[in-house]
Amino acid sequence: MSEFFEQLQVFSERVFELLGFKEKASPWRSRKFTGSGGRPMGAVLHFTAGSYILRVLRWFMVRKYNAQASAHVVVADGWPEEWIPLADGLDWVQALPAAVVQCVPPDQPAWHATWTNRMCYGIEMVNAGELRPDGRGGFTWWPNDWTEPWHAMGAVPKVPREMYGRFWEPYTCEQIAAVVEVLREVQAYHRSLKPSLVIGHENAVEDKWDPGPLFPIHGVRQAAFEPGVDPQAYQWFQGYARDAHYGEAWRQVVVQNYWAVESGEDVDRGVAWEAVSAKFQSDFLEYGEGGLGRLALQLLGYYAPPLGSKAWSDEQERYSIEVFQHMAGLRVDGIPGPITCRALVGRLENRGILT
Repeated sequence: MSEFFEQLQVFSERVFELLGFKEKASPWRSRKFTGSGGRPMGAVLHFTAGSYILRVLRWFMVRKYNAQASAHVVVADGWPEEWIPLADGLDWVQALPAAVVQCVPPDQPAWHATWTNRMCYGIEMVNAGELRPDGRGGFTWWPNDWTEPWHAMGAVPKVPREMYGRFWEPYTCEQIAAVVEVLREVQAYHRSLKPSLVIGHENAVEDKWDPGPLFPIHGVRQAAFEPGVDPQAYQWFQGYARDAHYGEAWRQVVVQNYWAVESGEDVDRGVAWEAVSAKFQSDFLEYGEGGLGRLALQLLGYYAPPLGSKAWSDEQERYSIEVFQHMAGLRVDGIPGPITCRALVGRLENRGILT
């Protein structure tokens, strides 16, 4: 095992001891991955749907709760003050921008995303996810039928953001940078991850919404395969640091760039989105046009190569289509036929991206 994961295990056991857990690893795990050489082929990113990291760790770790669910690591939104001394002597852990606790060793599958469990490493990020206005200027989150008041728990103030007709708790920059570092370490250790299989839970399971539209999944995916680059140096990271609503701006730019290539015209973002929306409803449904297919995949958070080419030939892109088809309950063949195209448009509408 790599030095990073060895130190992460030591730190995690110290955290468990502090919390009074007897377990040193989650009981909810399998023996081996089914990827090449028994290694994971990808990673699935989740939010915890709660702001309390202690609840999450107790749920994943303590056998008596019978959760039958786990993840490899849980990423906090910063460093809990009482945990800082627990990282003494662990240089790799101390260097992380936010605290990371390991619940399942990196060589064994965790139970986090049904059919992807034996293929993908699982990362949970402490985040309440969707929030709902309570009518009194505050918000609630999902436990107890959306009656529990939401309060930002971390040291960094958080303001709920509306996107695609719903409100969401934003992620901290420290948390995003820590996720990048974990993914890089997983790739350095296993050397088996594929870009198209670094996905959100919502990309793998139909009724899930995590990590949600505020999470910059395309940027995190890019950074995971570029070790040595400071996450803060990326334009997407700087955009998120300025405004957690960065995802909306990113969507508009992607659509505008696509339409500029297609039409040869420079148009404003609103016009570009209106034009693309019309093409989704006509040309794409009828012909399965390649560029729009890539745009649909990108807007939904899947990997897709640069826009412009008409051919659906990229191997990683084919994996993305297969993952989408599996999520949508379609025949899994990696081919964007009419049924797959209709499902892509339906997914865009369901997510509130296409209206």
